[in-house]
Amino acid sequence: MVTGQQLAEWLSRLVQIPSVSPEQAGPRAGVPGEARLAAEVTRWFQAFGGEVHRHEVLPNRPNIYGLWRGRSDRWLAVDVHMDTVGVEQMLGDPFSGRIEAGRVYGRGAVDTKASLAVVLAMLEAMHQAGQTPPTNLLIAATMDEEMRGQGAVAFAEWVRQQGLPLDQLAVAEPTLCGPVYGHKGALRMGFEVLGKSTHSSQPELGQNAITAAARLILTLDEEHQRLQSLTPSPFKGEGWGGVLALHAHRDHHSRRYRGKCRAGSCQLFIDRRIVDGEKSLDVAVALQELAQQACPLPVRTTTGLAVEAFLQPPDTPWLRQLAHGRAGSRRWCLTGPMPRLTAAWPVSALSLGRVPLTRLTAARSGSPSPNWKNGRHLCPVVGASILDCRFEIIGLFTDEVENRKSKIQNPKSKIRIGVVGLGSFGRLHALTLAGLAEAELVALVDSREAALAELHQQLPGVPGWASLAAALAEVDTDAWVIATRTESHVPLAQQILAGGAHVLIEKPLAESLAAAQRLEPLVAANPERVMLGHILLFAAEFRRLLQEVRQRGRLIHFHLVRHRPSTTWEFYQETPFRLLMVHDLYLAFALMGGEEPIRFWGRLHPREGGGFDLARAELEWPSGVWGSVTASYLTPPGMSSDGFDRIELFGQGWAAQLRLNPQPLEIWSERAEWPLSLAVYADPIAPSGWLAEELRHFCRVVRGEAEPPLGACYADALRIQGWLEQLEASAATQDSDKEIYEISSIQND
Repeated sequence: MVTGQQLAEWLSRLVQIPSVSPEQAGPRAGVPGEARLAAEVTRWFQAFGGEVHRHEVLPNRPNIYGLWRGRSDRWLAVDVHMDTVGVEQMLGDPFSGRIEAGRVYGRGAVDTKASLAVVLAMLEAMHQAGQTPPTNLLIAATMDEEMRGQGAVAFAEWVRQQGLPLDQLAVAEPTLCGPVYGHKGALRMGFEVLGKSTHSSQPELGQNAITAAARLILTLDEEHQRLQSLTPSPFKGEGWGGVLALHAHRDHHSRRYRGKCRAGSCQLFIDRRIVDGEKSLDVAVALQELAQQACPLPVRTTTGLAVEAFLQPPDTPWLRQLAHGRAGSRRWCLTGPMPRLTAAWPVSALSLGRVPLTRLTAARSGSPSPNWKNGRHLCPVVGASILDCRFEIIGLFTDEVENRKSKIQNPKSKIRIGVVGLGSFGRLHALTLAGLAEAELVALVDSREAALAELHQQLPGVPGWASLAAALAEVDTDAWVIATRTESHVPLAQQILAGGAHVLIEKPLAESLAAAQRLEPLVAANPERVMLGHILLFAAEFRRLLQEVRQRGRLIHFHLVRHRPSTTWEFYQETPFRLLMVHDLYLAFALMGGEEPIRFWGRLHPREGGGFDLARAELEWPSGVWGSVTASYLTPPGMSSDGFDRIELFGQGWAAQLRLNPQPLEIWSERAEWPLSLAVYADPIAPSGWLAEELRHFCRVVRGEAEPPLGACYADALRIQGWLEQLEASAATQDSDKEIYEISSIQND
């Protein structure tokens, strides 16, 4: 007998283990993915006498299968996923697992750690009682249900490879405690209308992709109306989900369309639900032909998720039993059998192999989910209907931040910005901000009186303070720039964020990932209050390179090089990893679209007299891309005073090279000179170049008109900080070139 209290305790234990899907993970998610929970499930399955198999679907994202041999040849299986959706908008601690008034609180308390809690509680009870199940039992704890369903597909393939003759399968998802006997499939498609961008003063030179896409949208709506007029199937509302999103671009790199240029590209995304009797491939072909006919401009189509529908009769004995209960027994089901729009990936995957399937619920929830097929099922898993677990979602700022936001959204007001740290780059920030029409430089902070006095000669109207605390107490600001030594970034940012302002922080974000994570409570409600400084992300040359990468297809290898003079070590006393390579890791992040590497290798070369003068890194991505990064303090005096930087890319049938430093301005006298290492023109009258573009964009972020670009978000900075630490850990081994550090070796610690 399993009591409700035991179920609640198991569920609380599971909720306290974060397992947020990496695609939805933000600063509050902890270590993303299922690895930690998978390790615990493995341990529990073994403790309860199971034969355990670990199936590494993606690096550090496994499925865990537990097998218990029974007293017959029949095989019953239960699939329950381990991942959850994100937690960034939740109130309070999303992983508290608090038990109160008969409810368990936290992410996954419904979807679907409640189901896993029931499974574990019953396995524990069976093991303690020394019982053998009447049939062979397979429990599959799967990954990636919330995003792409890769864990379920891998589970289906594993079952086929093992030759397991499954008789029944339950997918343990919340379904309002009602058996679901069918589900719609899903087809997600993207349509990119290709026009020609032009300035609005010369519209005749362009082709407006937005107006062409509007015609396509109307045609798709007509198709929706046609589907609704057909004879209804058991699924309510025929197969259409509508247009989900629309994005228009001046070019393929832009994240949003703003300004005075006509859009040269417009993308729209649809979700077409598939009903019984349809095939997703046939529907995709028909929609592609429809788009080509309806749109006056060329249309490029892409197909993402494709899941087939299935349906079974609702009057099978097992479904009737689940819906109405055995004679004389308490009816547990809140609703009768029902077809549903669901996400039963294992059901769809295994039904292709004609395995008898069915669908199980384990907890009450307001959102419908998966399904059923054919016949009998493993009944004892049903028993968690007592768990009415809830969580609350908020999307509110504090009053102070909300008031500040409404003030800075006035398009006529300048963003009031201060600068902390007046070293060489802090001075450039201050001089550039002084000349921007979007900003008003209102404060300078540096503990060195000489630095304040020197800059005061160029900016006499801007007040200065020796401490940030004093400045915050005396001046009203919307945002700050932090350009100080790395170890001071987080303490300074904490003071600024606590006051409700935005902050731009020069990279790296912190001296360690643990230190960087201390900002999480202050940015949880609005992560865009933190933006990382990286001027190369705003360089027209690099932005064009990103565009070329996306247009030309598969990338195979890239090499990033950053060399500085041999005297650099004496001045900064930081390794090339920290001082130089961190910049290129941000570029690699952008080049790879934020994809997480699966392997890291790093090495440091010792310098005569102590320290290090050369760092090498190699990274590998799941998509097969290899990246190498080199940074050093090795350039001799005869070269540019700021060394040189180079980017080399190699794709399938194409290659590219970009030299960003020094800029192509050379002067010769007694020796060659390169006076312009970076495109930064910090003129307080008319600033221009990369830094000016970065600060203009930051002003738009503060005003709520833009987002930090890929690679400059707080969540991105945390991930890149993790990359850096893994490379440093690899280099610390000082082993041979065969030494490879995998992600799991770091995260499992």
